[in-house]
Amino acid sequence: MKVDRHTFADNAVGVPDRLRRNLQALPNHLRLVERTSSVLRCQRGVVGLVVSGSAADSTCDHLSDIDLLVVTSAAALNQLWTKRHFVETATGSVVFRIDLLEVMPTSCAAYFSDGTKLHLTYRSITSLVPDPEYRHGIILFDPDRRVRHWLRCCRSYGTSYVASLIQSDERFWFWLLQGSAKIKRGELWAAYDTLQILRSIVVSATDWTNERAYEGYRRLETRWRQQARKELEQTVVDLHKNRITIAYQRILSLYQRIRKIATHRYAPQWTVSPQGVAFATASVTNWLSATSEGRH
Repeated sequence: MKVDRHTFADNAVGVPDRLRRNLQALPNHLRLVERTSSVLRCQRGVVGLVVSGSAADSTCDHLSDIDLLVVTSAAALNQLWTKRHFVETATGSVVFRIDLLEVMPTSCAAYFSDGTKLHLTYRSITSLVPDPEYRHGIILFDPDRRVRHWLRCCRSYGTSYVASLIQSDERFWFWLLQGSAKIKRGELWAAYDTLQILRSIVVSATDWTNERAYEGYRRLETRWRQQARKELEQTVVDLHKNRITIAYQRILSLYQRIRKIATHRYAPQWTVSPQGVAFATASVTNWLSATSEGRH
């Protein structure tokens, strides 16, 4: 696999050329990377620093944050996590900070007075697993070259769409049954919330079926063709029982088409059996039909 030579930085203090080019129109963001890197390199137990997200894949703008992974030794993780506020304060003038514990146990964000935002994620070197989120990652610091190997695995894993499709398939049928049951019970807020989960699964499955890295809703307006966007828009509704019911029917139809394409293209070994799919489809169809006809 060919790797961009700018992906892996030398161990000298500084910013790799590739990242500097990505941020050349955003001097405040570049300074934030430089300051944060300088502070973290000096902390005992830090064994790697990786920039990811929009700064790494050259889509950063003035509203973007700097996503920085701090790789630690196994023994130093908790100690370094408790010192996170020191890092933020030493980096700049913090006006707002939050620990993103619901996203990840060791993840936090800080907004600075110059308008920049820093998102720090701490992980120990022993807990790193391949993650396509870091497929464009740029290393700032890697003295033992251990992070370099992990990042290569992230890039390889990011091109394995079949495993991701199989996982998404399991989640889709589960949440479809869950949400449809909520509609039948009249729990519309719960059904509405689940509809968003289903929509996210459809977006990811569509990207993977087309052999594109999943980016969520980011740049979806330009990433997808107009017809595909229109079909997705038809699943966006207000809190009305009949309209939510129709949205569920549309999301099911949309996913069934995506699944058929994926089956033809990759022949994946789906973990949800044909009987399971038939059961879920029949149950949901019956529940939604009864709901739309006003039967309870």
